[in-house]
Amino acid sequence: QETYQQQLAAAQGEYQRQLAAAQGRYQHYLLDIAGTVSPQMARHRSVFADFCSQTNALSPAWTDPSWHGWGPATTVPVVLRLGELVAGIHENYRFSLPALFPFPGRQPLLLRASGLGKPIAIQTIQSLMLRALAVLPPTKLRFLLIDPVGLSQNVASFMHLADYEEALVTGKAWTEPQHIEQRLADLTEHTENVIQKYLRNQYPTIEDYNTQAGEVAEPYRLLAVFDFPANFTAGSSSGSTGLPAFLDHAVVLWAIYQCRLKDRDDKQAAHALAHY
Repeated sequence: QETYQQQLAAAQGEYQRQLAAAQGRYQHYLLDIAGTVSPQMARHRSVFADFCSQTNALSPAWTDPSWHGWGPATTVPVVLRLGELVAGIHENYRFSLPALFPFPGRQPLLLRASGLGKPIAIQTIQSLMLRALAVLPPTKLRFLLIDPVGLSQNVASFMHLADYEEALVTGKAWTEPQHIEQRLADLTEHTENVIQKYLRNQYPTIEDYNTQAGEVAEPYRLLAVFDFPANFTAGSSSGSTGLPAFLDHAVVLWAIYQCRLKDRDDKQAAHALAHY
């Protein structure tokens, strides 16, 4: 028993010695890092502060007081705010920057989420939809809403727009496979008409045409798909009636997806996503 107590005391003493040494080295490293990093951080903070100031002018956070004086927009924004990006662990070395999505953009935004992350992804899509509605000029935005699993619950608040003009939400939120395929076919046909009516061989994008014309000639189409690829058929995932047919002209369309992939080997989902 006495030998055990002696060994335990020796082990505890050695542990405390090594712990004190490790803490000393840690504090030394912190001081060394502070001496090197702090001046660099100070320089970066001023750059980031200027960036945040310019970004807030273009796309303020929802908590910004400027929203209290909101009025209808007269110009098309170049970015939409997704949220906030935070980098760094220690509070003294942490940066916070706005997360931005270019508008109208040349690529769709794909959010892959499951479990606890799914409500956050849905809220992100809803926030982007509301922001687009708030910052685009009146009559210059049309939603195409696909919500097969939520049965339109994920976009229920936007259905009030139909009380004023059904075209704002393309009639309703679509859930059935045949309706989804038809609506995407309609969107493809609309894109073809825009190309033939406005772009032809003179303008690469509708943005170029708008700049020359001095107006937004055609409302932007915002496609919001929840729980992709649920209820997407082979025709709506590829081919002449599918997404790839109009993604090359995403200036006419802003696509947002919240992807629900329970089976990572789902061949239909893999085939559809390969187009992005």
